[in-house]
Amino acid sequence: NWNFSDNKELEIKDFTGIFPDNYSREKLLGEIASEVYNSLEKCLNKDSLRVIIEQNIPNVPNRFSAISQGCDFFIKNILQLEGDKLVFNSQPLFQLALGLKIYYSLENQTPPLNSEGESLWREYSFAAAIARRKRRIQYVLSKFEGYILEITKSVKNPETFSSSATLAIIISETGSSELAKFFIKYLSELSFRPIRYSKNRNLISSFAFAHCFVLAGNEGFDWFYKEYLDPMYPLDWSDGEVAASVLSHWILISNFSITAEQKVKFSKLISAIKSINLKLCEHSCAEVCLFPVLAIVSPEKFAFSDLVSLYAKNLLSTILKDKAKKLLSSIYITNKPAVLDALNRVATEDEDREANVATFWLELSKEAPSIKILHSAISCLDKYPYMRSELETRFGAANFQSVLYWYTFYGKYKGKLTANSAISLYKKGEHNMFLLGRGLSEGFGYYRVEEVEKTLQSLLQNKGDEALYWLFDILSEDNDSYHFFFYAEYWNVILQKLMDSENLHLALFRQCIKFLDSYTLPRNSEVRYKIKELAIKKPQYKKTLQESLNSLSKKLRINSARMLFSCFPGENTLVVEIVINSVTNYIHDTHGGHEWLRFALRLSLGESLISHIVTKIETFSSTSKTFALTLLLHNKYTLNNDLYKQLIVGLLGEGRIIGQNWGYI
Repeated sequence: NWNFSDNKELEIKDFTGIFPDNYSREKLLGEIASEVYNSLEKCLNKDSLRVIIEQNIPNVPNRFSAISQGCDFFIKNILQLEGDKLVFNSQPLFQLALGLKIYYSLENQTPPLNSEGESLWREYSFAAAIARRKRRIQYVLSKFEGYILEITKSVKNPETFSSSATLAIIISETGSSELAKFFIKYLSELSFRPIRYSKNRNLISSFAFAHCFVLAGNEGFDWFYKEYLDPMYPLDWSDGEVAASVLSHWILISNFSITAEQKVKFSKLISAIKSINLKLCEHSCAEVCLFPVLAIVSPEKFAFSDLVSLYAKNLLSTILKDKAKKLLSSIYITNKPAVLDALNRVATEDEDREANVATFWLELSKEAPSIKILHSAISCLDKYPYMRSELETRFGAANFQSVLYWYTFYGKYKGKLTANSAISLYKKGEHNMFLLGRGLSEGFGYYRVEEVEKTLQSLLQNKGDEALYWLFDILSEDNDSYHFFFYAEYWNVILQKLMDSENLHLALFRQCIKFLDSYTLPRNSEVRYKIKELAIKKPQYKKTLQESLNSLSKKLRINSARMLFSCFPGENTLVVEIVINSVTNYIHDTHGGHEWLRFALRLSLGESLISHIVTKIETFSSTSKTFALTLLLHNKYTLNNDLYKQLIVGLLGEGRIIGQNWGYI
């Protein structure tokens, strides 16, 4: 709230006199978002913003002052100035603002935003939430019914897309039992087990499905049981995870209260799974996925030791961990060994959530933890630093330091365990790079530990050029692997060392170039900035990149071109030729090739480079030509009819992956 700090409130007193709080500004925010959405470039200029505010401010004293203050308010709080254009400073905020526009349009029975199918599903879900929170959902429910019907008709093949999850989220936000029952009928018309959602929205999607089933009452539960829980039809791992997640949310939303009929069905399901497992002599998917969840609602169906273990497994669940803690705490009062033993067994089953087990173990017991709990606790020290002093107290400072040394040298590929041990030793005063370097390097990439880059930078700060070559040797140990590459954090450290060094290390830099992957440049502006800074302040490194364009090494040649193209996109004709001719390498590159292509298409080329591409267009192979034409199109070059036809044919043929599902065109 900039207007309420630094004595700036008086600067917008005329505007706040008309719009005193956030609620009164909602409709105006929606109108601004609508104008951005309907514009071709998805942005506004200051004149357009002023017109919108003028249209929404009545004839009152100081009207023109209020209009000017309103423009300042939205520019400084909501919008962001990029050149002479105004855009929303975050996509979620923009979608919420469009949700406000949709809600007020439905409420006032005016046409909402134009959309195709489910393209505005998130905005409609915001609108539904707004209507529900304002207790106005019953007045606009028929409009949401119309939108939902539109989605069901527009999606040609619901099983191959996330349309069912889209509908579930919107209906969940409305809280409507009528729409939920309609949704169950819609699901019943689809093929067997139709629930699909992308992994990046699995929690919200599974919650939405579960909420819809609860809203639909018995109809919802019966459909879900028949499709996903009926033991007559075995689960595979994918459907098993869906079933467990939705069932967990269903139990939580139902406040752990189930009917007698549902209790009978769950009991039959548990008995059937146990019977199947005896015949198979192995653990089935249904047992692994569903038993921890079913133990919450049907504990009487499990032996005590199994029940405690299943409760402990729920600590690895984002959904049921709080309930599991209550149940285990209750058992701990009378049977301490059973609970601690169960926690010990599940401590290292899930690296992303093992902290839940370790922290709970330390809450319950005041003793020194077992090896597995210790392993889990050290692995999550970056997220729970307080546990460092807790472990020191239980083991003794000297003993705990010995443990940290052990884990630092525990071996390669131990990830967070090794990295957090090395960081802890550094904080305790150990600054020997030969002792800590390998351990710190394990905290990059997949096992990313937030403090590791900063710690490594500090460790090497005053070690001179020796540290640079030592670091390269550590990082490139696996360079016999064709797919080996440096993580972005590696690049940050090495580039900084090259910049700080008083000497030039051109041969070392040339070696590093080969270890560039396709993710690093598109995703990491800091790496791009450091490469550019190094090339400008120490031009010998830029010359090395340019010389490497003629290397016999394919990796060195292509990666040098990618670095130069990312940092100096309009300079070198040979660079752009290599980038275009190497496009087939990225199409089948599982290490971010598509992401690199999408990034490359966003770069702005100079007129001379665009002209060069046009003159060389017929020399490129079919897929490379398609990419080159796409690059020209993105740089606002007007293709003639012949080139445009070639682009279309290419995107429908060998170059189809360039425009397929990646938003290039």
